[in-house]
Amino acid sequence: MFCKSCDCLVCPLCISETHNGHGLVAIKEGYEIHTNKLKAGQKNIRTKIDELKKRKAEVKDIESTEHSRLENTLKKIETQKNELKNEVDKHIEKLESEIMKRWEDLHQTTKKEENEVTLLIGSLESQNSEVDDIIQSNDGKRVFVDGLGLVQSMEETVTSPGTKFDSIPIFLPGQITSYNIGSLENVSIKAIGPYGCKVLFNKVKFIKEGSASVTSCQITTDKFDLDSDLV
Repeated sequence: MFCKSCDCLVCPLCISETHNGHGLVAIKEGYEIHTNKLKAGQKNIRTKIDELKKRKAEVKDIESTEHSRLENTLKKIETQKNELKNEVDKHIEKLESEIMKRWEDLHQTTKKEENEVTLLIGSLESQNSEVDDIIQSNDGKRVFVDGLGLVQSMEETVTSPGTKFDSIPIFLPGQITSYNIGSLENVSIKAIGPYGCKVLFNKVKFIKEGSASVTSCQITTDKFDLDSDLV
């Protein structure tokens, strides 16, 4: 006999001791009951297999799509790198041109004053030599006549040009940050996974700082939220 209440086969002795009053049927009927349960379970397994295969195909599609986005984002990063390099080269060229102009102006100014000072030195050295000649001559006439003019000339104030020079500026390196290069930002997108669970895919976005250009990149992690409601 088969006990429907306990879902098991029973012998005559067990019927009176343990299964008295239970729903007892013939073994053949119990066999059919169990067979139907197995078939129902098998159908459920096949349904789950179909769902998982469908999910596998969806994940593969997501990977393919996100890989394309990855390649697109890498191209944008490379473009940004080239644009930054060009801008840096232009800015460096501008700085070099500016500082060389400052140097040329400074160089011309210093040379001009150097020439003026050289002329003054030459004039003073000439006076100094003339004074030496007068003193060494021991000639009273030269001392009183020529020397008087030299004394008056030597008492005149000799003013150095005293040009104000603009010093060459120092270079202050700017800070290189993600703001002027770009950055990656994680962004989660929701999807429905197998058995109705919610799946969160973390995507990566490349953000070109200072502009509205945003590009999706690749999936980084998968996280399953089995307790959340469907969205």
